[in-house]
Amino acid sequence: MKKIVTLLLGCVLLSGCDSKPKLPTDENSFRSYFLQIILNAYDDRGSSEALKMHGPITEADVPELVEASTNWSSKKRRNAAHLLLILRSDNADQLRLKFITETKDVDAWAVMVGGFRVLELHPDWAGKRPDLIKKGLESSDMKTLAAAIRAGAISKYPGIEAVVEKLMDSPDAKIREACLSSLTPEMAIRVQPRLKQMMRELKKQLRPDSSDYREMLVMNLLSTGDPEIRKEIRDYYEDGEDHGRLELGSMLNIHTDAWIDDYLWELWQTPDKHINEPKYLYPIQFGALSTAIWHIAEKKNFDVRPRWVRACVDVDRMPVHQGSAIDEDCAKLAYFVSGKKHSREWLDDKRWTVRTLETWLKAHPK
Repeated sequence: MKKIVTLLLGCVLLSGCDSKPKLPTDENSFRSYFLQIILNAYDDRGSSEALKMHGPITEADVPELVEASTNWSSKKRRNAAHLLLILRSDNADQLRLKFITETKDVDAWAVMVGGFRVLELHPDWAGKRPDLIKKGLESSDMKTLAAAIRAGAISKYPGIEAVVEKLMDSPDAKIREACLSSLTPEMAIRVQPRLKQMMRELKKQLRPDSSDYREMLVMNLLSTGDPEIRKEIRDYYEDGEDHGRLELGSMLNIHTDAWIDDYLWELWQTPDKHINEPKYLYPIQFGALSTAIWHIAEKKNFDVRPRWVRACVDVDRMPVHQGSAIDEDCAKLAYFVSGKKHSREWLDDKRWTVRTLETWLKAHPK
């Protein structure tokens, strides 16, 4: 009974919905009740509050999601796509692909293919709907446009290069940002001259209003692999203030592109041009090592490579002012390679960290 009262209070607090189903009289009907609130929500506040009350989206919710995916309301179709993205079910991918291949709603399609890592994990899905790519490239909705650009670039949609080049020259900053958020490394190389021009314009203002714009531009330029460009970007951050110099490592934290590991190593190896001290660990180096360890030991999307393990061993011989933070990162790496669970004692036993890493290096010399 207490649970029902709590859920009822949640119903009263919810907002952002154009309609709410009739209040259920038994506890088993509450999941469906809140699911309908989410599907009819106009904004994130309404849906997120209802999702908290509903709980994880599971197999039991699939029939209602399938029905909503073909509803007359475009809002409901888009919300169904959002929920399918977070569905916990053995056949979740099958349902997502079915949605992509059968929907007639370009905006709902864009929600699905624009979902976090969807096309990264399933690149073959990008070209399933060339008709919706065409519609998306003509859309005034920036999220739909961005998804269409990404799908078109991955699937090599005919004429996508010319379309992107034209959009990159648009006087509308939002359209240019939609392009930046969707470029593949191959496409970034194609429009590299325009990206370089944008970087020159960015240099005139070291603290642009939109940090998202700066991140997208920098990541696209880095993905081209151009050594000269990478040096320019490094200089750009080195010439900035301390908080800006840490930004590069932070933005590399959330991306998983294959080229990032090698680029982080480049950052680690190159000394700070402002500090003539080979044993000093400066901010960009600190960020590079910390980010590499995060990808290896926390996100587990980079393989353990001897060079990073050796870097942690070398760090212990450096008189660094960020000692405690980097010690904790290297301790996480030591626990990861040893297969042991984390312990709060890691910060107090630096010798164990070094000994564990050196043991691993002996077993993995290359």
